Amino acid sequence: GDIAQALHYLEHAARNALARDANREAIRHVQRAYALAARLSGTPESARLGEWEAILGDAHQELFEYGPSVHHYHRALQLMGRPGRIGGLRRGWLLLKEAAIQAWHRQRLPRREADARRLQQLSRAAHIHQRLVETAFFDNRPAELLYQTLASVNLAEKTDFTYVRVSSYAGLAMACMAMRQTRLADDYSQRSLLASRAGASTDVAYSHLGRMVYRASSGHWQQVHESYDAGTPLYRSLGITGRWQQIRVTDLVAWFAQGRYDESAAGVREVLEAPGAVIPAQIQAWCWSYDTLLSALRGDGPARLPALVQGYTALPLQEVSLADRMLCVSAMAQAQWRLGETEAALAHADEALVLARRAPPPPSTWHQAWPRSPPYSAPPASARPIPRGMPRCWNAAAAWHACCARWPGWSPPPARARRWHGRASPGCAASAARRKGCGAAPWHRPRHWTCPTSRHRRWKRWAAGWTRRRRWRCSAAQPRRRSMRASGPCRRRRTTFSFIRPMCEKRRRSSLEALPIDRNPP
Repeated sequence: GDIAQALHYLEHAARNALARDANREAIRHVQRAYALAARLSGTPESARLGEWEAILGDAHQELFEYGPSVHHYHRALQLMGRPGRIGGLRRGWLLLKEAAIQAWHRQRLPRREADARRLQQLSRAAHIHQRLVETAFFDNRPAELLYQTLASVNLAEKTDFTYVRVSSYAGLAMACMAMRQTRLADDYSQRSLLASRAGASTDVAYSHLGRMVYRASSGHWQQVHESYDAGTPLYRSLGITGRWQQIRVTDLVAWFAQGRYDESAAGVREVLEAPGAVIPAQIQAWCWSYDTLLSALRGDGPARLPALVQGYTALPLQEVSLADRMLCVSAMAQAQWRLGETEAALAHADEALVLARRAPPPPSTWHQAWPRSPPYSAPPASARPIPRGMPRCWNAAAAWHACCARWPGWSPPPARARRWHGRASPGCAASAARRKGCGAAPWHRPRHWTCPTSRHRRWKRWAAGWTRRRRWRCSAAQPRRRSMRASGPCRRRRTTFSFIRPMCEKRRRSSLEALPIDRNPP
């Protein structure tokens, strides 16, 4: 009885310490609760353990210790019966599932949970998913970021968790903007604005922080400054110093990106010279990096750069994310280059390049692909990688070829001892030599893989539309057919859509005849 009462007291003490921004104290209370629970004959129920793990994750997250916070959050989700640490095919399946749920919610409003206990559990799960969005953003994991955002907003729409809905709507707006879906981005941005009006001061302040970070990642600098002006008085009145430091650093980064170095330097001084403030590791890394870059760019290097270079060794680089570590190392390389230390600068530049290779692409490159038109020139065929992930419509055949090339036991169908439309059989040496120029790039497959008239590919007649277009696109090494009717022993049967190709051919011929071409040159 006494131990159970002590556990109840420690749990409430940890929650109250977390509410007043005493994060270390909250961690100590939960650790004492675990030590007391070990004396009991049976382990506490999973709901209580999940709440303890959520408190530990929140405390480490407020201290910007993302590694321990992610561990505790995943453990809390597993205790709640939800998927914790996931990856690979399961993440893709869960991402599609959450996207389908969100699409269904846009058609019909979700019902709010009536059970109070179930409602509290959903609210806690939505809160955890929202915090995992922040860690995925700073670690540059786009798939994880999109999944956690969809999961948080789907759960928050079933509850009254305001700040989760606000931040998740803002994140979905930025994701849709990155994928060039402007209408969806405007819709989710409006939903985020409407949801922020019904929240408490803490919820509204965190929503301003989330929108500020997402807008900074997409380059909307004016909106970053507007969110900073709206969130600063709220965090100052609440006394949450760590979050105010984060939005102040984000604001100075926006000034630095616009070339306003005086405003950016004023932000660095304001964060570093705040009286009685404990600066977390991530904020220290940001402030040191931008202070060094500003000193190198503004020309006061001989006065301040030696002290900044000596302060590099005191940075807790092992506690920050990979992107922040890369920023510190590159700033150090630039400072040493300005001071004339060429060898040390090159060494740090090489280290920054190694970190850049380890880091995945940031969220702003989700929608980018290989350029297909000027002013950019496409890389050579040997430099193009085999497409991964979900391809576009014009790249569907490339994905099929990639799957076949990666399958260890796959081999092309056997050669046929016949001729096809006056050409040699696809498996013979003459046909392979004829296909040599067009088979270098991974999306240019041998012609018999997609030809609807080949007997071993007749099951692909339903895809005759895009296969013909792909075959006409690969006509660099193979001349086009002059007749629309199949000739030779492999005659094509007439199907339901046989009238489409003669129409297209007739339109093409008429368009060619309309061109002002001198058909009888001298």
